[in-house]
Amino acid sequence: MRTEKRPVHAARGMVVTNHPLASAAGAEMLAGGGNAVDAAVAALFALSVVEPMMVGIFGAGHAQIFTAGGLHTVIDGYTKGYYEWAGAGYYRPGSTSGGAMFRGQGAFTQVWFGFSATNLLLRLDPAKGFDLNGELRVLLASEGAEKTVRMRLIAGGAESDAVDEKGVRVGSGRTGTLVELSLGRDALGLKPGARVSLLFRMLRDEVEVDTLPRYGEIALTVPDRNFELANWRV
Repeated sequence: MRTEKRPVHAARGMVVTNHPLASAAGAEMLAGGGNAVDAAVAALFALSVVEPMMVGIFGAGHAQIFTAGGLHTVIDGYTKGYYEWAGAGYYRPGSTSGGAMFRGQGAFTQVWFGFSATNLLLRLDPAKGFDLNGELRVLLASEGAEKTVRMRLIAGGAESDAVDEKGVRVGSGRTGTLVELSLGRDALGLKPGARVSLLFRMLRDEVEVDTLPRYGEIALTVPDRNFELANWRV
């Protein structure tokens, strides 16, 4: 028996599984207004019925999630003690990170940061009910050089370019439920193995609304070619 695969194109979304009924369940979820994660969950529940010998809610799984803001998240359910980037981390006001002390509610409740192979990835979680319209400035310092990245915050899921002091595009971001940025390492001049300090400022009409960290700076290291060998665990 000869099987030929034909290319399939879709304008608004696609669901691919091992069984047509599971694919239909995912497609129906998308048609009903669900997102890609909703569709994946629906398809997996259907697969646990039509292919119970292969799929079950108690099994392990692996997921790669790409958001509209440029973040790439890997969820590995097969290995224990797994982490994708040892250099990734978070800062929360009131935690010990950055030596900060809580001083009341600000624009953001926490900041997540890390690296992909080519980008510096940032995520800021807004405080509940906070008006996100304004400008976000990311101040970076590495090996004696400083750079400021600016991005307009437009509430409602709008995408914006991230530019440096000269107006040159160094990445992009999105303002939705979260604020996400993907900044090019080369465009920022971040060399492998270099130490980087981060500071975030939220402004509205040139008036500072919030600063993170409240005290000090966030410190992280740019991954080099030995980073994965030293830090990936299986």
